[in-house]
Order: sequence, then structure tokens, then C-alpha cells
Amino acid sequence: MAPMKYRHVVVRRTGGPEVMRVEEDELPIPGPGQARVKILAADVSFSDVNVRRGRYPGAPQPPFTPGYAMFGVVDQVGPATGAGTGRVEDARLEIGQPVAALTFYGSYSQYLCLPAQQLVPAPEGLDP
Repeated sequence: MAPMKYRHVVVRRTGGPEVMRVEEDELPIPGPGQARVKILAADVSFSDVNVRRGRYPGAPQPPFTPGYAMFGVVDQVGPATGAGTGRVEDARLEIGQPVAALTFYGSYSQYLCLPAQQLVPAPEGLDP
């Protein structure tokens, strides 16, 4: 079976909006204590502009995927990591559950794996 693919925006050098490209990669698999989120909406903010321009303290170096915050649904959960260590069960996440997160970068994507503890459960029926 061929690996599943997803698309995300990648910035390979700092600059204006012309440096953003949509690329396709293998769909990530969540690791221990993580959940994979299908992103339904991502913010577009001045922080994203400054990160892309290379003018934001602590920003990742290219290549990276921008996107400061997102809203989506849990698509897959990774294995538990053990009691008291931020395991997925401690976060009470279920597949299909709406969640939000401040990611600082990475949200301009169809899917994103994040530590379960960083995901904030959102009310059912909330419009992305």
C-alpha cells in the first residue's frame, strides 16, 4: 500500500509571500503522547509575516511551515507514553474531537502532529 500524502506550505528561504510553496509529503504518524490533527482553519497574522521574513525572535530557520494557530479535529492518536508523562489518555482526546492550538509555526498544513497536552478541546459545533 502506498503511503498517504498531505499538502502543506513550506518556506525554504526568508522573504515575501512569493517564498511560500505548497508541497506534498508523506502523512505524518503521531508519536508517543501526540495526536495528529486534520486542520480545518489556520490563522493568518502579522506574526506569520515576520516569521516568514526572518524577523521574529526564536523563529525556525528555513525550511519550515508557517502558521501560528489552528483549529481542527483529532484524526489519529499516538501510543501512550506512561502515567504522568503527558500521554494521550491524560489529555482525553478522541478521534473526531474538535481542538485548537497555538502552534507558533506549522499550521499552514492539512495535517499536523502535536503533543496532546498542547491541544485545547473545542466545543462541538464550533464553526472553524
